[in-house]
Amino acid sequence: MDPGADGGPPYQMCTPTGTALLAATVSQWGGLPPMVVTAVGTGAGDRDPNEVPNVLQIVIGRPIAPRVPRP
Repeated sequence: MDPGADGGPPYQMCTPTGTALLAATVSQWGGLPPMVVTAVGTGAGDRDPNEVPNVLQIVIGRPIAPRVPRP
């Protein structure tokens, strides 16, 4: 689900703090990049929307350098 997409539930799906964290730390949106995962955290909110689960997961890791092909 794209956090900037129009439509969806008629209420706020991200807190102002969450929005600020994304704006400050994310340069693109998509699948996880190649990395060595060093920590994973999950949390669940107290709202119970029917449309989507109210769960957040954060994955922290070290990037894996792309392999340079040998000539």
